[in-house]
Amino acid sequence: MKNFSWPAYPSSETDFEQLMAAADKALAAEGLKPFQRPLHTGRLFWEAFGWEGRMTPPDELADLSGYQGDILMAKAHRWYTENLGNRLKSHFELGYVR
Repeated sequence: MKNFSWPAYPSSETDFEQLMAAADKALAAEGLKPFQRPLHTGRLFWEAFGWEGRMTPPDELADLSGYQGDILMAKAHRWYTENLGNRLKSHFELGYVR
């Protein structure tokens, strides 16, 4: 499997939107379901930028400016919520495997 690449961290909302569209497309091509993709986004960021941070940072970080570290991941999670909405929900019952 080829590593995800991107020229640089986003520097604007447009750059961020393009990054997220490409990342989501790459994760979909790997066969990941929508509800699985947000937790795999960090791997793509690491492949592209050497990103390090929390996989589930506080939501309020998405309101801050910039696109580095935990802010980038918080904005990625918000992007998924806004763009995939209910498709992020999964059926979690005891003994249920997907």
